[in-house]
Amino acid sequence: GPPKLGQRTIHATGMESIAEKFEEVNNCLPKSGSLGSGEDSQPRGQLSPLESLSLSLIAVPTGSELYAVDGALDSAIRAIGRFDFNAGSALLFDALLALHRFRPSAEVLRLQARCLSELGNVRRDQGIVDHPEGARRLYQRAQEIWRDFAEPARVANLELCQGICD
Repeated sequence: GPPKLGQRTIHATGMESIAEKFEEVNNCLPKSGSLGSGEDSQPRGQLSPLESLSLSLIAVPTGSELYAVDGALDSAIRAIGRFDFNAGSALLFDALLALHRFRPSAEVLRLQARCLSELGNVRRDQGIVDHPEGARRLYQRAQEIWRDFAEPARVANLELCQGICD
């Protein structure tokens, strides 16, 4: 069967391997303003037939699936606390990829923001700050989600994290 969350590991520590993982995750995450934002797109609020079809194929997560992702996130935080960045990163990547399968909802987006924040912490601790997949960009993506949820404390915390990067 498919691997469970956290069973995949990052074997190489080179930037190429990590960049490939980030590209895979970035391709999965919704881009801000991606639906209905192109020049020949549908009027705002309306989806093209292709967008409607692709959204209808996205799964609605069950409670146990969200619980598994939340558990993987907690395991990642523990691994990072032990300075096992490869295991922590692998768990976070797996969680983000698992979340991609689900229709965006408040729970899914909150978990994405938490994963992005933790991945930003890993990248910051590794000294990878201003790289396109660096801590600063991950923090910015998480901030966008928390702003949408009107979570000023989380936004402020991420601003502090970005300040540490300077």
